[in-house]
Formats: sequence, structure tokens, C-alpha cells
Amino acid sequence: AARRGRGPGSRAGVGARRRYAIAKAVELHRRALDYAANIDERAEAMGAVGDDHEVAFDGDAAVEAWQAAIELLRQQPHLADRRAELCLKAAQMAVSRWGGFRAPAAPALGDRLIDEGLAVVRDPAARAHLQILRAYCGARWSWTGRPDPVPVAERRRAAEAGSQLADQLGSTPLRGLARRGMAVAHLLEGDYEDALAQFLEQVDLMEREGRDRDRALA
Repeated sequence: AARRGRGPGSRAGVGARRRYAIAKAVELHRRALDYAANIDERAEAMGAVGDDHEVAFDGDAAVEAWQAAIELLRQQPHLADRRAELCLKAAQMAVSRWGGFRAPAAPALGDRLIDEGLAVVRDPAARAHLQILRAYCGARWSWTGRPDPVPVAERRRAAEAGSQLADQLGSTPLRGLARRGMAVAHLLEGDYEDALAQFLEQVDLMEREGRDRDRALA
């Protein structure tokens, strides 16, 4: 097998995923696991299985596979960036795309993934996204009706840090997410007027600078 799990089985699996042949893609990527020569390649193949399930919007299977890859990568400090990337993917699915689960993912899972990602992330865009998700996760706790173990002030600080970093990076989609993160922080504090202002700012930003998909999501 080629390095980092990119042997014939892995490449064929990516090709099948692009054709939306998800079951075949999963089969090929799991077959690549059998030929993985080391932990790096096993983690790459498990991450690919998670990506396959993500395309099918199967949150349970996707996050399970990504978590298995994350566990392997904990043994490989030189692959911290890859680990952070998978933490971000899994957290985004659990916190923002919970409709893909048989039952909504527990917000504690989102917090754990965000914490682990922030502990190792070096990419500024990924850091900003993880900080924004920390604010989003507060809304998930609110939805459950259970007390949030993270203080609202900490959720707000994370939203502010993510927003500041997103503005520095100049990424329109990330800046839009940051506005929504700030809106969530205001909602958690009961400040509905400022929350609405942030939502409207997001819409205005997407109208001025966003792509068609960004505008639709806003």
C-alpha cells in the first residue's frame, strides 16, 4: 500500500464516494485497513470511512469512524494537524449537523471534540472554526434542557475569539459562521436584540460577499 493509506483500495474508495456509491466506498476503505502498514495508514483509512458516511449524512457512522481515527492519531504527535482536522469534522457534525443522527448527539460529545481539537490545532482557520463551535455547543445544551457545564461567559469569549480570528483571515464563509456564533452567545445571555443584529449582519455579509450556497445557508 502507498504511504498514508493512499493505496489502490483507498484511491478506489475516494472514486466510489465521488460517484455517490457510498456502500462501495466504505467497503474499499475498510479493505484498505487490512493492508495498512502502520498507524498512520490505519488512521487515514478510518478517516476516509468517516468521510464516506458523511456524504450519506450518516452522522452516527461518520463520527464513530472519525473518533476511531482520532484515537489512533493520539499515538502520533507529528500528525497533530490531522487529528485537529478530524476533531473539527466530528464536532461540526455533532454540534451543527445533528439531523444526521438517529438521535441528536449529546452536546458533551461536541465539547470533548472541540476541547481536543483546540488543544492541538495549529491552523488558524481550523482554530477559529473550533472556537465558533464552542459557542454553538451552548445552544445544543440549551436545547436539551440540561444545565450547560461551560459558563455562558466562556461560550461568549470563544465566539469573540473566533470572530476576531475569522475577520483577520478574511474568509467570508468563516466570518459568516462567526456572526452566527456571536448571535448564539447573545441568545444564551438573553440578549435577543443583539442576537438579531448579528443574524442580520451575517445575512448582509453573505449578500455582499458570499457565494450562492453561502447566501442560501444564511
